[in-house]
Amino acid sequence: MICGMKTNSKVYLTISLVLMPMGIVALMSDVGTTHPTLYAMFPVGAVFFGLFLVTSFLGKEAAQFTKEQHENEHVLEELSRKA
Repeated sequence: MICGMKTNSKVYLTISLVLMPMGIVALMSDVGTTHPTLYAMFPVGAVFFGLFLVTSFLGKEAAQFTKEQHENEHVLEELSRKA
C-alpha cells in the first residue's frame, strides 16, 4: 500500500505516526508538566492523520476529475475549431 501512495500522503502518515505516540507519552508521564507544549503533539498528529485520510481517499477521485476536465476542454476546443 505504501508504494502506491503519493509523497504528500507518505509525509502526512509519517508525521502523524511520529507525533501521536510522542503526545501519548507526554500525556501519560510527567514530561508534560515540565514542558506543556508537548501536550500539543497529540492533536497535531491527529490533524496530520486526518490529512492523510483525506488525501488517500480522495486522491483517485481528484485525478479522475482532472482527467475529465482535460477531456472536456479538448472537446470544446475541437468544437470551437469546427465552428
